[in-house]
Amino acid sequence: MIPIFQLIHVGVYWILDFVSPAEFYVYPYLLSKGLIPYQQITDHHFPGLFFLPVNFFTLGFVDPLSFKLLLLLTIILTSVLLAKLSRFKSINGASLSQVVFLYSLWQLFFSGSVFWIEAILPLFMLPGLILFEKKRFLLSGLFFALAILFKQTAVLPIIFLSLYLLKKPLQLVPFWLPTAILILLLGWYFYSLGALSDFVWWNFTFNLNHYPAAAYRPPAVSDWLKISLPVTLFLTSAWTVLKTKSEFGIKLAILIIILALPGFSRFGLEHFQSAVPFFCLLIVLAARRNTFVWVPILGLSLLWVGFFIFRSHPSSSFINFSKSDQLLYQKVSQLSESGKTVFALGTSPLVYSQASQVPPGRFFFFPLPWLFSLLESKQLEILKTSPPDFIIFNPQSRVDNLSIFTTAPRLVEYMQQNYQVQATVAGHLIYQHL
Repeated sequence: MIPIFQLIHVGVYWILDFVSPAEFYVYPYLLSKGLIPYQQITDHHFPGLFFLPVNFFTLGFVDPLSFKLLLLLTIILTSVLLAKLSRFKSINGASLSQVVFLYSLWQLFFSGSVFWIEAILPLFMLPGLILFEKKRFLLSGLFFALAILFKQTAVLPIIFLSLYLLKKPLQLVPFWLPTAILILLLGWYFYSLGALSDFVWWNFTFNLNHYPAAAYRPPAVSDWLKISLPVTLFLTSAWTVLKTKSEFGIKLAILIIILALPGFSRFGLEHFQSAVPFFCLLIVLAARRNTFVWVPILGLSLLWVGFFIFRSHPSSSFINFSKSDQLLYQKVSQLSESGKTVFALGTSPLVYSQASQVPPGRFFFFPLPWLFSLLESKQLEILKTSPPDFIIFNPQSRVDNLSIFTTAPRLVEYMQQNYQVQATVAGHLIYQHL
């Protein structure tokens, strides 16, 4: 039954609207053009496959279909690794099929067709946990260290699992060694680029002091209603393993909390993807001895996930790559071919990677309110000293219900004073320098 569940899983995934965020394209592309990460490319994530010499661009992932196939492979591998962890914990037969079935459902529910960083983490955390349970701490630490390469908060599971090694402190050395080496190598790499202080500021100072307040977006009432069933399943399962004193079950429950909590700081279902495999295993671990519980769990899960998936009217489209988006990219490409330079204001930064453009002043940040508040003055000076030939402007741009006119008023004012509308393409205004 497991291959059938996996086949249905990828079949449903394939018909959903697919989202590959602009970061996956723009960051590696700008890196290939010689821009320095964290110094000229502003971001607050760990480098992953964005900012290292081996990245999405060098690996050939430059279009939405390639990313959709990559996420498909990621889903299949995660399902296989989850089954392997389940078998290792003596979950076999029908219970093993139930784990895979639940993963097939809940992976899709938690924005399973949105390819964000959290979708990659289980590829490292699942084998890391298997090896930890086998007491192969050096290899386990290596896999968790690789997860840190993609997301800083992946260090939290390492800290938590270290508590189990305190009785034998020497075991902490091989477990933490890969992480220590990774941090040293990252430090050396960004030092060699002259961007170590920028790397530290954006990944630690900004994330701890600025981002939590400026970008905070809690779940709305509708969001709480949507996740009410998985939250209920988690709480009841966690209570069950706590009551039965299942050490591994308690470990899973705490790992889920650690992985899920950051997702509530700026709510989005895709931010919970790293916790989904452990969530499904916890449910089975808590309920496998009670046959009567399984029918309502599986039935409710199927109805719940099915309702929210199909009410979205999936059409197998590529978000950010619609016909109107392509028209805009083609227009900017024509400007590029004629040697003109452009600046995207309130517009998807994909115009740079899709039209082979480099932003003016070789400086880039995403058009987000919490970045405009820090960097608008610097961007304005760049526009004055290195004015682009054209500005691609989206007057309808809004983030967190804030208009581009509110978040970047000085940039808009400068544009209106020094540029005039030359054309309109797909709802975007093409401003030409006077």
